[in-house]
Amino acid sequence: MQKIKKIIQEVLKDHFEYEIAIEDIQVEEPKVDVHGDYTTNIALKTSKILKKHPMDLAEQIVNQINKKYDIFERIDIANPGFINFFLKSYIFYELLDFKEYENLNKIHLKQLCKEYTLKEELDTYIIRSAQYVHSRIYSIIKIFEEEGVSIKNIPINISDYEISPFEKMMIRKILAYPKVLKSENPNEIVQYMIKLCELFYKFQEKILFRKLDKRKLYVTLKIINGIRIVIKDILDIFNIHAPTKM
Repeated sequence: MQKIKKIIQEVLKDHFEYEIAIEDIQVEEPKVDVHGDYTTNIALKTSKILKKHPMDLAEQIVNQINKKYDIFERIDIANPGFINFFLKSYIFYELLDFKEYENLNKIHLKQLCKEYTLKEELDTYIIRSAQYVHSRIYSIIKIFEEEGVSIKNIPINISDYEISPFEKMMIRKILAYPKVLKSENPNEIVQYMIKLCELFYKFQEKILFRKLDKRKLYVTLKIINGIRIVIKDILDIFNIHAPTKM
């Protein structure tokens, strides 16, 4: 996750006088929730260079992060030197405004996906499913906007809203989009889009929009709109129309 990578980069530069390219900092989503929302091996990776024991270095890095940044619920250290980050709930909501994928050069990627479409013949069901999810979310957002509920201007405080584990999972999946694009693997992009559609279907099954309180409604609309934006971008890469009605 780019925000955490930048924080680590700044701490290493300011406190340890060590400069590292942001692409050389590894921040991953752990396989189990007890290891946090994101984890990094940066202390293990730089311990020899900085001549420190990985656990001691991890502790020093965490101390500096806690002094300067207030976006984490807590940060844990695990043997042999992993740093596990637990984000505050409102940060997940703010991260949905990410625009990193817009800065990626997609010309080569579009050519690869065009060749993939011709060669593999994208399954009609996959295309229709993605188009339906896009149109369904677009309709939901539009209906509430016409009623004065706009995710562009949120009039209430959601800083203490507690995001559910499933909502976190959805947001993390959305935030993984730039990494998926950088793989330049059409099949991986398609599988990622399928997973986004599946998450939306599961989420929608549990939601009665009209019965949500205002904070829950705004967060829900923001999350599904993030899914819509990503699906629209993927369909565009494959030169497939993203309808607003079906």
